[in-house]
Amino acid sequence: LPKKPTTKEIAAIKKVNIKQAAATQFKYFVIKADSATYGYSIYANGNLYIEQKNIPAIAGNKGFTDTTSAANTAKLVIQKLKQGEMPPTINITDLKNIKAL
Repeated sequence: LPKKPTTKEIAAIKKVNIKQAAATQFKYFVIKADSATYGYSIYANGNLYIEQKNIPAIAGNKGFTDTTSAANTAKLVIQKLKQGEMPPTINITDLKNIKAL
Protein backbone atom coordinates (compact mmCIF):
# COMPACT_ATOMS: atom_id res chain seq x y z
CA LEU A 1 0.00 0.00 0.00
CA PRO A 2 1.24 3.51 -0.75
CA LYS A 3 1.96 5.67 2.27
CA LYS A 4 -0.44 8.46 3.18
CA PRO A 5 0.94 11.92 2.28
CA THR A 6 1.96 14.17 5.15
CA THR A 7 0.25 17.48 5.90
CA LYS A 8 3.30 19.25 4.48
CA GLU A 9 3.14 17.21 1.26
CA ILE A 10 -0.59 17.91 0.89
CA ALA A 11 0.03 21.65 1.36
CA ALA A 12 2.74 21.57 -1.33
CA ILE A 13 0.45 19.76 -3.77
CA LYS A 14 -2.35 22.23 -3.07
CA LYS A 15 0.01 25.15 -3.72
CA VAL A 16 0.90 23.69 -7.14
CA ASN A 17 -2.80 23.12 -7.89
CA ILE A 18 -3.62 26.76 -7.03
CA LYS A 19 -0.84 27.99 -9.33
CA GLN A 20 -2.05 25.79 -12.19
CA ALA A 21 -5.69 26.82 -11.66
CA ALA A 22 -4.73 30.52 -11.72
CA ALA A 23 -3.30 30.00 -15.21
CA THR A 24 -6.40 28.13 -16.39
CA GLN A 25 -9.50 29.68 -17.92
CA PHE A 26 -12.58 27.88 -16.62
CA LYS A 27 -16.04 28.12 -18.20
CA TYR A 28 -19.20 26.24 -17.34
CA PHE A 29 -22.36 25.40 -19.23
CA VAL A 30 -25.65 24.07 -17.92
CA ILE A 31 -26.60 20.92 -19.83
CA LYS A 32 -29.76 18.84 -20.11
CA ALA A 33 -29.74 15.55 -18.24
CA ASP A 34 -32.23 12.68 -17.99
CA SER A 35 -35.90 13.08 -17.03
CA ALA A 36 -36.13 16.85 -17.64
CA THR A 37 -33.28 17.61 -15.21
CA TYR A 38 -30.01 19.51 -15.58
CA GLY A 39 -26.31 19.07 -15.02
CA TYR A 40 -23.22 21.02 -15.95
CA SER A 41 -20.04 20.84 -17.98
CA ILE A 42 -16.85 22.61 -16.96
CA TYR A 43 -14.20 23.42 -19.52
CA ALA A 44 -10.57 24.20 -18.74
CA ASN A 45 -8.83 26.23 -21.46
CA GLY A 46 -11.51 25.17 -23.94
CA ASN A 47 -11.30 21.43 -23.18
CA LEU A 48 -14.00 19.44 -21.42
CA TYR A 49 -12.76 18.91 -17.87
CA ILE A 50 -15.83 17.80 -15.89
CA GLU A 51 -19.27 16.68 -17.05
CA GLN A 52 -21.74 16.17 -14.22
CA LYS A 53 -25.27 15.07 -15.08
CA ASN A 54 -26.12 13.97 -11.54
CA ILE A 55 -26.27 15.95 -8.32
CA PRO A 56 -22.95 15.29 -6.57
CA ALA A 57 -23.01 13.99 -2.97
CA ILE A 58 -26.41 12.34 -3.21
CA ALA A 59 -27.15 8.71 -3.99
CA GLY A 60 -28.61 7.77 -7.33
CA ASN A 61 -28.66 9.37 -10.75
CA LYS A 62 -30.85 12.39 -10.12
CA GLY A 63 -30.07 15.63 -11.95
CA PHE A 64 -30.80 19.17 -10.78
CA THR A 65 -34.42 20.28 -11.07
CA ASP A 66 -33.51 23.77 -12.30
CA THR A 67 -30.75 25.51 -14.22
CA THR A 68 -29.89 27.86 -11.33
CA SER A 69 -28.95 24.98 -9.02
CA ALA A 70 -26.80 23.39 -11.72
CA ALA A 71 -25.08 26.72 -12.49
CA ASN A 72 -24.43 27.54 -8.83
CA THR A 73 -22.90 24.10 -8.27
CA ALA A 74 -20.66 24.49 -11.33
CA LYS A 75 -19.50 27.88 -10.00
CA LEU A 76 -18.70 26.28 -6.63
CA VAL A 77 -16.70 23.51 -8.31
CA ILE A 78 -14.66 26.12 -10.21
CA GLN A 79 -14.10 28.03 -6.96
CA LYS A 80 -12.82 24.86 -5.29
CA LEU A 81 -10.50 24.15 -8.24
CA LYS A 82 -9.08 27.68 -7.95
CA GLN A 83 -8.49 27.04 -4.23
CA GLY A 84 -6.36 24.01 -5.12
CA GLU A 85 -8.87 21.31 -4.23
CA MET A 86 -8.28 18.35 -6.50
CA PRO A 87 -10.53 16.62 -7.05
CA PRO A 88 -13.11 19.27 -6.14
CA THR A 89 -15.46 17.62 -3.66
CA ILE A 90 -19.04 18.75 -3.18
CA ASN A 91 -20.93 17.63 -0.07
CA ILE A 92 -24.52 17.99 1.16
CA THR A 93 -23.64 21.07 3.25
CA ASP A 94 -22.17 22.77 0.17
CA LEU A 95 -25.33 22.07 -1.80
CA LYS A 96 -27.56 23.40 0.97
CA ASN A 97 -25.41 26.54 1.36
CA ILE A 98 -25.84 27.43 -2.31
CA LYS A 99 -29.51 26.41 -2.19
CA ALA A 100 -29.00 23.67 -4.78
CA LEU A 101 -30.93 21.14 -2.66
